[in-house]
Amino acid sequence: MIGYGAFPEAKVIASQAFDSKSDQKKERIVEEIKSFDDEYYVSRDYPISFPEVDFPIKGDEHCMQIGQTTLTFFQAAGHNDDGLFTIIEPFGILIAGDYFSDIEFPYIYFNSKEYERTIRKLDDILTKFTIQLLVTGHGNPTRDRSEMKNRKQVSLDYIEKMREFVIGNDESGSMELIEDCKFPRNMKKFHKQNYSLFEKEHLNDDKKRC
Repeated sequence: MIGYGAFPEAKVIASQAFDSKSDQKKERIVEEIKSFDDEYYVSRDYPISFPEVDFPIKGDEHCMQIGQTTLTFFQAAGHNDDGLFTIIEPFGILIAGDYFSDIEFPYIYFNSKEYERTIRKLDDILTKFTIQLLVTGHGNPTRDRSEMKNRKQVSLDYIEKMREFVIGNDESGSMELIEDCKFPRNMKKFHKQNYSLFEKEHLNDDKKRC
């Protein structure tokens, strides 16, 4: 997104959800990037603009053939509303974006249930594809399939336990979920944001039951 203008010759592949954002949301995202640049004194030699999508991806197991390379896409909502998993064959690479990090707990900006659905897709992917390398947006890649599954389970455990703390109205107790994090000063704020999101989801669930 930030580097879109630096590669004017490139074709853009993104989820249909990314492509169909309203003009207002697109403008807000661009403004957030410009604010980031201002805050950290970043100068770019290309304009900041929202990408024009050449290939919008719908559904799961959408395939594209580029020469001898096959790209297979899975929708990956949860962290945001518009993520994608990409499998690159014949290399057996799974690009997972903001999922399956070995240094971060789940950062959930959109919806925790969607996040769960997304990471549960890993089992199906590992069954159907020969994944030799998992590449995550933050943290270390891994070639170990058992480690891939472990990262999925660690994320599921965090989500389950967070819901328990929210139901018990125990925000201070929820801090135990991140007590072993390597970068607690930064990660604490994301955990608190998660807690607020889970609270809203819990309240909405209660309203639906009434």
